Amino acid sequence: WDKIAETTWSRTQDEILEREPEATTAAGALFALDHVLKSELFADRTEFADDQMLWLLIKAARDYIARTGMGRAE
Repeated sequence: WDKIAETTWSRTQDEILEREPEATTAAGALFALDHVLKSELFADRTEFADDQMLWLLIKAARDYIARTGMGRAE
């Protein structure tokens, strides 16, 4: 788990740095959350209730930001 988490975080960090989205924008937050939701960290989430719950919480936060545009730079 540590290796998967470290690898996932490293790839996420590299992609964010490469694309340079503004951290204060909804787009930047959505990009980061989408990347986490698609990561291999949650590949077996249907087999583990804790992983499924965490994935659903992250997805709910992502959907809320997408729906409300929360975090948009004014």
